[in-house]
Formats: sequence, C-alpha cells, structure tokens
Amino acid sequence: MTLEASCCIPVAQAERISAAASHQPIPYFSHTSWSSWDSGAGVGLAYWSALLAELFLRERRPEEASQALDDALHHVAKTDERWYEPEVYRLKAKALFEMGDHDLAEQYFRKELVHV
Repeated sequence: MTLEASCCIPVAQAERISAAASHQPIPYFSHTSWSSWDSGAGVGLAYWSALLAELFLRERRPEEASQALDDALHHVAKTDERWYEPEVYRLKAKALFEMGDHDLAEQYFRKELVHV
C-alpha cells in the first residue's frame, strides 16, 4: 500500500474541513462510499466523522451532522474502536436537539454519560 493510499481518508477529511472554513459546499461520502474500510484504512474514522459533524453543526446543518455521526456509530459498532464514542454520542444529542427531537437527544446524552 502506498503512503498516498494509506492516508487518503484523513486527507479527504482535511479537504472537507478546508472547504467548510472557506464557506464552500462540503461534499460528504457516507461509510458505504469507502471500500477501503475493510483493509484497515478506516482507523480513526469515528473521530474524523465526528469532526466533520462538528463542522456541519457550526454551519447549522444538523441533518448532515446527524448522518456523519450515524456513520461514526456504524464504524464504532463494526470495529469496536470505542475511544471516541462518548463524544460521538454528545454530538449526536446536540444534532438531534437542534433538529427538534429533544426526547431522542436526551437518550443520546444519557448514553454519552454512561460511556465517559
């Protein structure tokens, strides 16, 4: 595997962050778009998806943030990579709250407290 291939996911995420900072549209590819996940190239994807969700929340785009966080939770469930799971739950609660689903937001907030 080349260096370029092994770091394609963080580079793609960085490009999205840069686009958000310059107020350009943020393209988003869900977990189903990354065929390299099974090769181990997806290490840390929960973190990167949560970071992208934070950008969406700052741009007042909670639906897209929620989708990015669903992808992060999918990655956590698939890989058992749980080191960033509490933050993913906190951000999911924030996205749901901003979307007006206060009851479900509270459930995710409680999950975050349990996993801290």
